[in-house]
Amino acid sequence: MSKDPNHEPEGSAQVTAEDPSKQPDALERRKYTLELWKVILSPAVALLGVIVTAIIGYLSLSNQVNNVQTKVNEVGNRVENVERNVIADRFIIISPQEGDTVDSSVIVRGKTPYPDRNHYIVVTSLKTNDDYVQQNLIRPDPSGAWTGNAEVGTGNEGAGEKFLVRVLATTAVLPAGPMKDPPRDAIPSEAITVTRKK
Repeated sequence: MSKDPNHEPEGSAQVTAEDPSKQPDALERRKYTLELWKVILSPAVALLGVIVTAIIGYLSLSNQVNNVQTKVNEVGNRVENVERNVIADRFIIISPQEGDTVDSSVIVRGKTPYPDRNHYIVVTSLKTNDDYVQQNLIRPDPSGAWTGNAEVGTGNEGAGEKFLVRVLATTAVLPAGPMKDPPRDAIPSEAITVTRKK
């Protein structure tokens, strides 16, 4: 029996080529799928780029804000140091303050740039223009802070009147009571005006 080359035995798998008319559909589907992914991914990639740019921008701006805040803090610290130095170099009464109404006996506090000198509170009646050196010699602490007592008027005299209060820094020793002439080396503090209670 001769074999027919075109005849396949029964039960054998038949290999057939794909129908050429169906190939374009598969190719079109692949193109369509690629285009669809481009459409989906393109905005996502663009959005991701915008987000990354925004994050970088925010971090950069945040860094700049922190730098500005640091500079502002540095300037603030310098201003505070200048203020401290100015106050340290001033001879001032801190308490009471200008225009305060006070009792006849008052505690006076201040700051001096002359901590090695003797300090005396001097009260002047604006009615009589008499200067009175107060009882206590004041010794400032090393930082220049000082505290002393003053009598504004005596007894009922001076009630409701205005008084000038200042401090003298000197190497001299001053007796308490009326002051005729201040010592030659006396350095006066800034003066304040107070009113004695009625």
